[in-house]
Amino acid sequence: MIRLPQSENCPQCGSRDFITLHSDLGSSFGIRLVYDRRCADCDTRYSPPVPPAISIMAIVVGIGVAVGSPLLAHWLPAHFDPEEQTVRYGLRAFFYALAFVGFVFAAKGAWNLFGFTKSQAADNSQAPDNSQASDGEHS
Repeated sequence: MIRLPQSENCPQCGSRDFITLHSDLGSSFGIRLVYDRRCADCDTRYSPPVPPAISIMAIVVGIGVAVGSPLLAHWLPAHFDPEEQTVRYGLRAFFYALAFVGFVFAAKGAWNLFGFTKSQAADNSQAPDNSQASDGEHS
């Protein structure tokens, strides 16, 4: 997964003009709460910060799904004939998988809300930044 800089404006040139990038197949497997951006001036790709309201909504929906799915996993299969074990186990597996997805969604919202973002992860690393490489011209 590509780690993009997180910024309101372009981190390279500071421009406010951008093009919204929608998920392609390679990045659609992750949970995205906002779409990435590409600077209209210098073509730098970056990610905007997630608004707190979206993070709170992700936490609430994720907790609701994570708590409600196991309850449905026990309640709903009880209404089927006891001899239909395949249906009962299939429903339980589906609802437990859905509970896991809800937990991951709530964790992603909490991760964004409480401030540990991609830009802070990059700031915490002590690796030098080699993004200002030369174009191959030597003086």
